[in-house]
Amino acid sequence: MYSLMNKMITRSTVIKVVVALTITVIIAQIETVSISQAQQMSAEEKKSFCNPNNPRLKFVNSTESKLCGIPATPSPSPSANTTNPSNSVNPPLPKPNP
Repeated sequence: MYSLMNKMITRSTVIKVVVALTITVIIAQIETVSISQAQQMSAEEKKSFCNPNNPRLKFVNSTESKLCGIPATPSPSPSANTTNPSNSVNPPLPKPNP
């Protein structure tokens, strides 16, 4: 019985280790692909992409900012987009007479 239980623990441990290693390898490959795609841009492509007249750069995200050496476009602040919906959509209700 002890031998059977020892084999089950060993198989369970091996399966867990294999799954963990597989997940680690997959994550590492995804990160490598993401990094290598940015590094594969030729100097001419980078020059064309980072041209200030490029319409794609109206909004600059963090990756483009790092690639082109230009500041990222700031996100609008939540307070700038906030309106008072009760006053803009619905007029105030009259108070009932007692």
